[in-house]
Amino acid sequence: MKFKTKLAALYSVVGCLTVPVVVYALSCHIMWVCVYALVILCVTVFLSALVIRELHRRQRQLSADVAHELRTPLSCLQGTLEAMLDGVWPADKARLESCREETLRLARLVSDLSLLADLEWEHITLNKTDFDLSKLIETTAGYFQPEAERKGIALALETESQIVHADYNRAAQVLINITANALKYTDQGTITLGNRGKEVFVADTGAGIERAALPHIFERFYRTDASRSRGTGGSGVGLAIAAALMKAQGGGIRVTSEPGKGSVFRIGF
Repeated sequence: MKFKTKLAALYSVVGCLTVPVVVYALSCHIMWVCVYALVILCVTVFLSALVIRELHRRQRQLSADVAHELRTPLSCLQGTLEAMLDGVWPADKARLESCREETLRLARLVSDLSLLADLEWEHITLNKTDFDLSKLIETTAGYFQPEAERKGIALALETESQIVHADYNRAAQVLINITANALKYTDQGTITLGNRGKEVFVADTGAGIERAALPHIFERFYRTDASRSRGTGGSGVGLAIAAALMKAQGGGIRVTSEPGKGSVFRIGF
């Protein structure tokens, strides 16, 4: 249900409950009941105003975050193109390829932000079906196998058959985002994908996450190491999208981590 619909429903319910009471109380000259009903109405309006204020704050914050996120790559792209136009740098294949990669990264970021906005405003439709979690995990592992081999990282599976009722494509997107994050921050060792019943886990032997950062890692644009994330091409919205997608399906994501020893993400359906 969209926010505006929820707000309208709230006002309707409060109105239906209070207006008849006020009318009856006035007809019977029971003034304290009228005052009580008016207090309820005032509190409802006040709380609604607070919610609307928070939504406006989130919109302003999102605009600021997007502007900050786009400023650096756009500046780099503009500087490179101007240098080639001015003849400072040759417009060779390598530099054109660099510009192309930057535009592709910007396109992915815009797509991710669009999806995140749809999730936050509940504009997304789920197509729930029954599927086996073990098949989803095996498919995802196969997708990342070439990159894992290139980095010299072992990709292990610990699956058991488990049927769940969820949106397969969105569940796959969640698992892909979390596995990609694990692979990004793991330089050696093993990444294990598996499930225990309806809970899927992704365990890595990577850099780990500081305790202070754990409560914030599912916030959009949050990076535990901004400089490294820039270097690896992270946009800072992958985990935020994963968390929002699981929330939309009635599930959730938990994480435990120890710096230098790796992290374990648990996805509950």
